[in-house]
Amino acid sequence: MNLMPLKKKSIHKESMPDPAGLYIHIPFCTRKCPYCDFYSSTGVKLIPEFLNALFSEMHLRSGSLPEYDTIYLGGGTPSLLSIHNISQIVENAYRLFNVASDAEITVEVNPGTINLDKFKGYKSAGINRINIGVQSFEDEKLKFLGRIHSSILTGGVQMLLK
Repeated sequence: MNLMPLKKKSIHKESMPDPAGLYIHIPFCTRKCPYCDFYSSTGVKLIPEFLNALFSEMHLRSGSLPEYDTIYLGGGTPSLLSIHNISQIVENAYRLFNVASDAEITVEVNPGTINLDKFKGYKSAGINRINIGVQSFEDEKLKFLGRIHSSILTGGVQMLLK
């Protein structure tokens, strides 16, 4: 007798797609690192124009989209944006998209662009995860890589997070 395995059917599961992640690229940097292949610009004066375009694009893409359980603000250097700007992005994501109430919301930071006030501001803006861009803890290597921070600053950022 040749038995075929039974397929479990779940109407609820089939009608509900798996949650997705939303990546928002913030393309601004203080200085372009020579090893980085991501699109970025040192033209920080363009941030207001970029944000207007981002919010317009978010509005155009809103509607019948999947549920998002992750929002990731990457770059570039998202920590160049003000807390107000980060808050606006998070608020617009929640307003325009179906974002889970317990979503993981991450912002990438460069140790050279961060301080305790920004960490506190991120928390109040809804950020619940920080990704620190540390390529090395050795000053000579950081200099070679074109990073804007030192190993001492990187260690200081680690202490702030404790």
